[in-house]
Amino acid sequence: HQLTLDVLDHLLDRYGGLVGEVLDLIAADRELAAPVADGGGYLHAEVVHAVTPEGARHLDDVLVRRTRIGIETGDAGLAAAKVVADLVGPLLGWDETTTTAELGAYRRTAELEHLAGDRPADDDEAARRTAASRPLLELP
Repeated sequence: HQLTLDVLDHLLDRYGGLVGEVLDLIAADRELAAPVADGGGYLHAEVVHAVTPEGARHLDDVLVRRTRIGIETGDAGLAAAKVVADLVGPLLGWDETTTTAELGAYRRTAELEHLAGDRPADDDEAARRTAASRPLLELP
């Protein structure tokens, strides 16, 4: 399949005994061996695999649960979202309207997740837990 050892290790770690399914996709279409642009090293074949045998039906499912691009990239997978949508859309029968809707829904979800992680209350709670774990009185 002409893949590097690092890529093969990644595929084995992610798919285990099912790695042959991903490799079969690459054997059938060599272009699927390409990494997704801004996708944290995930391959086009992994995106296609998320839809074909795994049954993902929405962009957020592919980006977050099936490939983890949305979790493992610094921008929550937003830069890779269009490429991924263009790969899975034809497989799922999406038209332009559906693709645009899926991209919009994913962007809103990613932005809300980002905002939730930046809430000051989270920082305040972490500071309270840290303070509570310190001794009330330090002995000489």
